Amino acid sequence: MFQVIGNLMASVFWGVLIALLLTVILVYFPRMIYSRYGHKLAGIVLLIAGFCFFTFQSMLWVGGFKLKGYIPSVGQVEQLGIAVERADTFGDELANAYPMLKPFIGKTEQETIRQSFSDQTDLITFYVREVRHKINRYLWRRTGWIAAGLLLLGCWLANDASKQSRRQNNSFMEFMEEM
Repeated sequence: MFQVIGNLMASVFWGVLIALLLTVILVYFPRMIYSRYGHKLAGIVLLIAGFCFFTFQSMLWVGGFKLKGYIPSVGQVEQLGIAVERADTFGDELANAYPMLKPFIGKTEQETIRQSFSDQTDLITFYVREVRHKINRYLWRRTGWIAAGLLLLGCWLANDASKQSRRQNNSFMEFMEEM
C-alpha cells in the first residue's frame, strides 16, 4: 500500500517538474526568436493552460512507467501464488494482486479468450506481453499529447513573436521616415 502511495506521489512530483520545465522552455522560446518579445495576456493565459495540460499528461506518463513495474514476468507469476494450471483465471488473480492494472487487463481478457494455447505457460506469457503492450501504447499516446501541446503552443508563441517583431520594425521605419 505504501509503495502505491509512494509511486503516486512520485508521479505527481515528476509530472509537475516535467510540466514546469516544458512551460519554462515555452516562455523563453519566443525570446530566442525575438529578444524583445513580451508576453501578452493571451500568451500568459495559454502558458498557464499549457502548464495544467502538461502537468496532467506528464503525471499520467510517469504513472504509466511506474505501472509497468507492476507487471510480473512469467517467473514472478509463481511467486505471486498464481498457479500455471489456473491460467484461465490469471487475469482475475493479477487484477486482485495489482488493482492498478484492471483497465489494461479487462481489454486483454477478451483477446485472450479468442486465442487457443496448448500450453498454459504460453497463455500466461501471451497475457503478460499483451498487458505490457497496452501500457506501452498508453505511454506513446501520452507522449503524443505532450508533443502536440508543445508544437501547438510553440507555433502560436512563435507566430505572436513574429507579429510583434514586424509591428515594432514597422513603427521604427515610420519613425525614421518622419525624421
